[in-house]
Amino acid sequence: PTLDPEHFSTMVYLLWTPRSRVARVVSAGHPPPLLLEPSGRREYLELSPSLPLGVLHDTEYRQSEATLAPGSMLVLYTDGLVEQRRLDHGLTHLKRAVIHETNDLEALCDHVLRFMLPAQTVDDVALLVLRFL
Repeated sequence: PTLDPEHFSTMVYLLWTPRSRVARVVSAGHPPPLLLEPSGRREYLELSPSLPLGVLHDTEYRQSEATLAPGSMLVLYTDGLVEQRRLDHGLTHLKRAVIHETNDLEALCDHVLRFMLPAQTVDDVALLVLRFL
């Protein structure tokens, strides 16, 4: 199947290998996952630049790898979370939002959404936080 030629979509695909602790990530024009390390360090994964799905038929997508320490978390989100402002400001704002210290992933998600979103949003928003044990 093919996408409607008038439609495109961003996507991030993650494959986790617990034995080696390696996450393999491919992005199709999607904002990068935010890595939260147990040390408190917060960094966006460095992903190869890419086009969204459906823009060109023969686009090549490159895989990036990250080794995740036990207790690390990845914050995955749709662009609606960070594009309520300019994208660069939204990404900086998200890094600030996850400073909230909690082991409760649901509470962390609730805090991030309250911190990031105005009362009226203009885009759909999805947020997922994964903890790697």
